[in-house]
Amino acid sequence: MKDIGMPVVIFGFLASSVIRISQGSGTVAMVTGATLTAPILETMDASPSLAALTVIAVACGGTAWSRVNDSGFWMANRYLGMSVADTLKVWTTMKTLVGLTGLGVVLILVPIVVGGRVLSPVAGCC
Repeated sequence: MKDIGMPVVIFGFLASSVIRISQGSGTVAMVTGATLTAPILETMDASPSLAALTVIAVACGGTAWSRVNDSGFWMANRYLGMSVADTLKVWTTMKTLVGLTGLGVVLILVPIVVGGRVLSPVAGCC
């Protein structure tokens, strides 16, 4: 990650997103994403502000990408009386927009709160 200049907030988002897409559970995605990201934050001696923004990025990755392997998808489907196709169109799109918007806000806040550019070591590049 250090060689390619990937910010830790992006890594946290991607780690939880991959788990969310493959496994389905937002809770499992967030816990696994945090478990994978925490040692990186410790290694780089990250500030509490960067750690907090990384936690939000992990939560955004675990929130996005709701599909048929997610219990929340089926709750929305049944409680709102939608078809599976409509739930995919509406619920999945909404949850993905929520996650991506949250990541966008985090990326805007990193240079403001932590300082430096998003891809600089000061701003959380591993």
